[in-house]
Amino acid sequence: MELNSEQYERIARRLDGETVELTAEEQAAASEIQSGEAALRRSLGEEAVPARALARARRQVRAATGRRFVARARFVGVAAAGLAVAAAIVIAWAIRLHGPPAPHARPAVPAEVWAQAIAEPPGGEAIQFLSRELDRFEAELAVSRPPASEDWQIDSVQREIDTFWRDEPSVEIPEG
Repeated sequence: MELNSEQYERIARRLDGETVELTAEEQAAASEIQSGEAALRRSLGEEAVPARALARARRQVRAATGRRFVARARFVGVAAAGLAVAAAIVIAWAIRLHGPPAPHARPAVPAEVWAQAIAEPPGGEAIQFLSRELDRFEAELAVSRPPASEDWQIDSVQREIDTFWRDEPSVEIPEG
C-alpha cells in the first residue's frame, strides 16, 4: 500500500485524537500503526512508555511542525515586503533621475532620422524581388491541391530507401 504525505498527515491527525474521515486504505494503515504501538507497549511493559510521555511527545512534534510553518510563512511575507520596497525605490529613483513621464508627449525625432527611415534601404530591389516571389508562392499554395495518398506513400518509401543507404556502413568488397 502506497500512501502520499497528505494521507499520512490525515492518519497522524486521526491517531492524535482528531475526528478525521479516513479512506479504507488509510484506515488499514492507521490500524497497522496502532497494532505496532500496542505490540511495542506489550514488549516494553505498560510503564515503559506512559501515556503522558506519548502525549507530551505529540505536543512537541505538533509545536515543532507548527513553528516551521510559521517561520516559512514569516520568511515569505518578509521577502515579499522587501521586494515591494525595492521596487518602490527603483521606481522613485527612475522618476527622480528622468522626471515623470509627460502625458500624451511624443518623442522628438530628428528630420534626418525620418528621412533615413523612409528612404529605400540599400538592396531595395532585392527585397522587392523577394517580396514578389513570396507573394507568388503564397498564391500557388492557396490554389494547389493537397498531395494524394499515393504521393505520401512514394515519399515514405523514398525516405526509407535514403535512410537505408545512409544507415549501412560502406564496406569495400575485396577482389578475388
